[in-house]
Amino acid sequence: MGLNKEEAQKHSPLIQRMLSLENANIDELRKARMREIRKIFGTHERDTATPAITACAKSERILALLEHLKKNKQDMSAYIKLQSLVTKRRRYLMYLKRKDYNSYFYVIKYYGIKDIDFASHKEFKNFTRHK
Repeated sequence: MGLNKEEAQKHSPLIQRMLSLENANIDELRKARMREIRKIFGTHERDTATPAITACAKSERILALLEHLKKNKQDMSAYIKLQSLVTKRRRYLMYLKRKDYNSYFYVIKYYGIKDIDFASHKEFKNFTRHK
C-alpha cells in the first residue's frame, strides 16, 4: 500500500522528492494527517471509532473549513457545516472528558482548544438575561 520510510530511503533523491508530502494533494495530506493522529491517539493502526480519534477528525475538518472560509467568506453552507462540526466535536469532547480525562486533556492540548464546559456549570443553568 505504498512505501515506508526505509524503502523510500533506498531510492534516489529524485524519487524521494517525488514521493514526499510536499507534492501531495489535499486528500493525500488529510489521509497522512489522520494516520499521524491514529498513531498518537489510537489503540491500533486502523482505529477510527474511539472518541479521541473522532474528536480529532472533527477538529481536522474544522481546520480545513476555516481555511476554506478565509478564502470564501460568503459560503454560507460551509459556515453552517462548520457550526454543526463544532457542536459535534464539543459533544465528543464532553463524552471524552467524562470517560477518559487523560485522552481529553491530550486532545485539547494538541489542538489548543480551551477547557471550558459551560453546559455543566451550575451558574450557567440558572442564567437569565438582565434587561
